[in-house]
Amino acid sequence: YYCRVIENESIDSSCYSEYENAVIISAQLYYETNQIKNDYDLQLYNQIINILGEKGIPTVFKPHPRDTHLERYNCLNCFVDTRNTVPQENIICSLKSKPKAVLSFTSTGLVSAKLFFDVKTVSLNKCVPKDKLQSSLLDEFNGFNTKFGDIVDIPQGIDELITLLIGE
Repeated sequence: YYCRVIENESIDSSCYSEYENAVIISAQLYYETNQIKNDYDLQLYNQIINILGEKGIPTVFKPHPRDTHLERYNCLNCFVDTRNTVPQENIICSLKSKPKAVLSFTSTGLVSAKLFFDVKTVSLNKCVPKDKLQSSLLDEFNGFNTKFGDIVDIPQGIDELITLLIGE
């Protein structure tokens, strides 16, 4: 049912061509509560974006729809979609060519991208050292891994993540 609703809410795919054949990083708002410490999320995003860029793979950074600190992402060397009001599912559904992958931490967008559109999805939650996390977030990450580990890829670190994305 949910997939039919998404399909009926069509959007102009030409407005989102950057998403085609790209790796999408979907942000979450953990920095607002300092659940990921010292902007480690930005460091991780930059590391991923730089490696993918060296391999010629485009990256789209999609801020969370409730994110009001979009200037925070000016340091990222990729297309940052500041039109963050359209749900990711609607964007992916509209594309002629699906994204290469969707990355996030515990976003429901990971599950829906995989189940509805068969797009590779990867959780970054094991790419963050435990000392960079508040304990409440570590519990959330563990719960996500248990519930969705059979649907979403959860690499043990950045090297395994890159292997999943580019096969090297």
